Amino acid sequence: MKKYLFLAFCLAIVSCKNSMEPNSTDAIMPLAVGNEWDYAGFFWINHTDQHQFYDTTKIVSSMGADFATPDGTYYENRSDGLWIVKDSASPAYTGLIAKYPAKSGDFIRRDTTGGNDTLIRDHIVDSVNSVVTVPSGTYTCFKYSTNYYDLKHILQSQDNEYYAVNVGEIKEELFILDSVSHQLKLFLSRQLTKVILH
Repeated sequence: MKKYLFLAFCLAIVSCKNSMEPNSTDAIMPLAVGNEWDYAGFFWINHTDQHQFYDTTKIVSSMGADFATPDGTYYENRSDGLWIVKDSASPAYTGLIAKYPAKSGDFIRRDTTGGNDTLIRDHIVDSVNSVVTVPSGTYTCFKYSTNYYDLKHILQSQDNEYYAVNVGEIKEELFILDSVSHQLKLFLSRQLTKVILH
């Protein structure tokens, strides 16, 4: 009897361990032609006037591992997570936006935004188990934070993006430094309302 209990205990440990590790087919954003993510959000002008908006990310074509949206943005799942290529941006941008697999505290990259008002941008994995409720449901998410600092290392803004494994981006929040209160205040919030995956 003890032998069977010990065997059952070992099997339970192995199954728990495997359930926490990513499968080879897992992705932080599943990419296939026809996949679509619909969002609703708000942004504030002068922290007082609220404006609603809607947007959609839809994969319309693929070329090898690259999957394209109508605006010319390309996504690719690589071994270290989700990469984005924006040829239409000025300047063009390529980079890892959602590290996966990852652990809380992982540093993704540091770069500068360029232009006359150069900001230093630190991109980190803030959390791997943030529970987020949006109109499309409740998800356990990876939270990726991008902090923007001026040359005196004063935080100017923070962009938080929440991704659920095998679902994609769930929520985004952008906070901007208020010049009066010197506190970060919510400027934009965007939440997933519907997702269609193929």
